Amino acid sequence: MASPKADGPLNLRRIAVSDRPGFAANADLLSLLAYPNPDSEEERQKFGKSVRNFKVSSALKADPDWDPQIALHSHTELPGENLNKALLAGCRVVDDRLNAAKQVIPWIAYSEGLLFGRKLKPQDAPRLSRDHISSTIADQELERGVKTQGKIWKESLPVIHLSAAVFVECERLLSPPRNIPAAFQLATYLDIPSSKIITAAVYYRRMLLQLEQSENMRGPNAIPRFPEDVLLDLVPA
Repeated sequence: MASPKADGPLNLRRIAVSDRPGFAANADLLSLLAYPNPDSEEERQKFGKSVRNFKVSSALKADPDWDPQIALHSHTELPGENLNKALLAGCRVVDDRLNAAKQVIPWIAYSEGLLFGRKLKPQDAPRLSRDHISSTIADQELERGVKTQGKIWKESLPVIHLSAAVFVECERLLSPPRNIPAAFQLATYLDIPSSKIITAAVYYRRMLLQLEQSENMRGPNAIPRFPEDVLLDLVPA
């Protein structure tokens, strides 16, 4: 199965959601979330396939007659492949993306207040500068040996709105999310309508761009930058 593809501008990704099972489209979204860099096509393809393999294997164990409705080659492990390794590596990166998303959700809520005409002043904004976000994420990753401050933030920025959409939806379905096995979290995500995730991601991108364009949000406590040409533009295809 093809991974999310660029169509037109580099920052545009078209995700087909109308003619495939939801879990297949969600696997594409998750692989894009983990590996948004155009140079990471191989990792993106492997992770997407590993997620589809996980879903199909899990579902067939529960119901041997279940029909995945996708081509066999799109989820079957071939000789020499190690889909479990790709799954674990990709899920670890997804965890990085969700850590970054947690830092930006207060800004999305603040931007919603501006959109709906609430009388908010710059000092009412969340007290999170870009440096604070970067250092917070870096601190969370020190146990893994990541010492470059802001590395995860920089890598997560193109899909920060998609990450926020996935984080919010999973929080809603898995609340409280603590102590829930990772496999169950992934299975729950794959059952969310993919169109719902894309709709939320598009909306969050709009909120972040509204902040980016707000001149009165500059200053000592300036918001993080959310450049329009960096945030991937996701649209159903």
